[in-house]
Amino acid sequence: MTESSGNEWHVLPALSSLLGLHSDVVRSLLATGFYAFMSGAMAFMNKNLVSNYNFNCPMFILLIQFLILVFCFEVLKTCKVISLSNYSMKLGSSLLLPSVCYIASSSFALLCLNGLNIPMYNVLKRLCPLFNVFLGYFLLHKYHISAKVFASVLLITLGSILAGYGDLSFQLDAYAYGILSSIAQSIYLLMVQKSSKEDNLSVLDISYITAVNAFPLCLSAIFIFDEFSKLRDFHGWFLEGFLFHFSLVTVSGTVLVYSQFLCTAVTSALTTSLGATMKSVLTTIIGFFTFGGVHVNGTGFAGIILNTLGGVLYTFFKYIESQKKSTSNISTSSKLASNTRNENVGVRKESTGLSGYVEVDLDGHSNDDSPALRRYPQVPMSHSGSRSGERDPGKSSES
Repeated sequence: MTESSGNEWHVLPALSSLLGLHSDVVRSLLATGFYAFMSGAMAFMNKNLVSNYNFNCPMFILLIQFLILVFCFEVLKTCKVISLSNYSMKLGSSLLLPSVCYIASSSFALLCLNGLNIPMYNVLKRLCPLFNVFLGYFLLHKYHISAKVFASVLLITLGSILAGYGDLSFQLDAYAYGILSSIAQSIYLLMVQKSSKEDNLSVLDISYITAVNAFPLCLSAIFIFDEFSKLRDFHGWFLEGFLFHFSLVTVSGTVLVYSQFLCTAVTSALTTSLGATMKSVLTTIIGFFTFGGVHVNGTGFAGIILNTLGGVLYTFFKYIESQKKSTSNISTSSKLASNTRNENVGVRKESTGLSGYVEVDLDGHSNDDSPALRRYPQVPMSHSGSRSGERDPGKSSES
């Protein structure tokens, strides 16, 4: 992912102009908050659709979301608001497995929400780092994890076990869907990480190619799982508020993808994960008071707390590691740049016999833009050691 040039923000020019956002800090905070809000809101909107309206057609929901997403991508690309790689069979095939995993993760998450409350759903979704540890070793072959990060992963796992043990409304199928969703998401993220390095694709390119791949995959899944029969037999199409909530879910899915891209482009991928962690904590707290609350005993409540704490520590330790790595990279780059400038200064000094000037750095630096650099005239030396401008007593001026 390349650094943002600021153009990504202007996809929302009206909002930027309305709020007078000229500070990078304010823009970053607003982008992160926007993503956290959309990510958290989607969980509640999906929960409302599959639980209150009993609309259990995840592939149809995803199909509509991807259609809207591809349409928006094409419009923005045509209007030259964004830059996208052209879809090709080569790129599509390279991201075929990640696309399948993304669809599986999203569909399992929708099925999981039908039987789980929001806090327990968050508990299972936080298992992604655990699967990343094991799957990353096999998929990336060089997956390194520090002791602190591994300890936070163990805390997340312990909290998940305790939360499940203390869940008084335990549903095995819902837990299975939640675990499968986390596994599929981990594979998707790891495969995307691998593909982005090999094919040099941006987050936006990956989202676009995944959405195009997803259309035929979702359509095939609708036939395989016979969702057409469920759609035909569903009697809630004209219930009050259903079409509004269905439209809200499908459109918000597209907005969520954009908010994730915006947050990553304006800030960084790590800041996006920080926003996701913030969202997870807030939705867990809100989930205790919505959709009937949470039915757990003391063990389950302690498990939720430990799981949430583990998720926060995991993000914090990853942030510290990223800062150290960034500092180390900057230091290495500075040393290389300094060595390069020193070599350039050496080259200029060797050539001064022809130009008649030597560049002198009064502060001991070799920065060409430094005001401390001054030019002083140099009088070339003759082979005898005397100044070429002085007369040699043993020779006449003609010589």
